[in-house]
Amino acid sequence: MGALDACEHTRLRAVVSSGFSPAILKAFEPVVRATATRLLEPLASLPEFDLVSQFASPYCLAVTLQFLGIPTETHDRCEQRLEQGLGSMQHGGSGGPGLLRAYAEELRECEPFARDLIAQRLAAPAPDLISHMLHERPGGHRLSTNEVIAQIPALITAGHLSPAQALASVVGHQLCSPGGWHEVAVGSVPIPQLVEEGLRADGPIIGTYRTARNEVTVAGRNLPAGTRLLLLYGSANHDERKFRQSDWFAPRRQPQTSHLAFGRGAHACVGATLARLELRVALEEMAARLPTLTLVSETVSVHRPAFPQRSLTALWVRPGTCPPQRAPVDGAGSPSDVDGCPVY
Repeated sequence: MGALDACEHTRLRAVVSSGFSPAILKAFEPVVRATATRLLEPLASLPEFDLVSQFASPYCLAVTLQFLGIPTETHDRCEQRLEQGLGSMQHGGSGGPGLLRAYAEELRECEPFARDLIAQRLAAPAPDLISHMLHERPGGHRLSTNEVIAQIPALITAGHLSPAQALASVVGHQLCSPGGWHEVAVGSVPIPQLVEEGLRADGPIIGTYRTARNEVTVAGRNLPAGTRLLLLYGSANHDERKFRQSDWFAPRRQPQTSHLAFGRGAHACVGATLARLELRVALEEMAARLPTLTLVSETVSVHRPAFPQRSLTALWVRPGTCPPQRAPVDGAGSPSDVDGCPVY
């Protein structure tokens, strides 16, 4: 959908976006929470673990695949394809033709798998997004089998990578903040606020390309039709005219939902509501099950060199042991507008 414009984009998006309705997400939340619980339980007894590879990534992938309706027995293969795709993006041409060929062959194998799955959902719809795309007709719009097939890999990739990146980033920044994870565990930092500030301060997507359809003037500069523009969402989210001390991660600042982590307008992220649900539930379960979480002292933040994603390669943490006491509901005093740590 991100490469389409006007009527074609509107038609496809109307069908897909209706699959993320509040009612559908409310019914799906128990699945999200059960997935988080299942993955967190064995981690609590470990001396330390990598939050990225052992929780954030498998959690967001499992949620995405379940929401779409991908059979559980194929989840491992889907993960393998995603890793190959990320590797090809990360290395580009430097990986040689062998890397790109292997990824292309994996993608080619996706089509017969998707066709078989779609045939099953056409015959017997299930409560999942693939069935929704095949059977729902909001505004009279309907998707063909080929159109649904085209959406599946894009939805898996975007639905898995960006929330996983965002989750690791939010936790990493909070662990480095003066109050640490303790603030989350005792409830002095509201989790919805933590989610939005994390998305603003260090979102998973740096930016996206767009093409000027007509001649346009931007910031006093004339751009002819056909000009390629890189919209830097990450830069906009640090606009000092919009956000006070914008280069600080400060979840206790006044709540902000006007960031551009999910884009804006007709091409805003179609799965933003599901991503917010995943992040909120994951942080709630982590606060309850890992209340004394700390960063491994020798951990160094390293990001994957894969534009436009901004993702940590690993985040090593220690679960700790003794649970802290919950803070009073009304908190102790009022936090300042900015009370956090710098974003690097």
